[in-house]
Amino acid sequence: MKKIYFLIAMFTSVCFANEAEQEQSIDTEFVKEVYEYCISMQSIDYLDKDLLLECINLELKYYEHVQFAKIEDIEKIARVEVAEE
Repeated sequence: MKKIYFLIAMFTSVCFANEAEQEQSIDTEFVKEVYEYCISMQSIDYLDKDLLLECINLELKYYEHVQFAKIEDIEKIARVEVAEE
């Protein structure tokens, strides 16, 4: 029984470690490029943030990158990258 608990603990720790590693390895330059691409695909007069988030997440999913729950998180990354340049 102890072996089963040990295996479960090892499995969950590996899963959490992989998830944390993936979150830390966000390619800010790529996120910025996808953000700019998806903005360019929308109307100049009206920016639909839900559609923008969906577009960005679809591109990120296609290239197997981390996806985002809120557009504000993406905007923070994109703006920080612009400020650094």
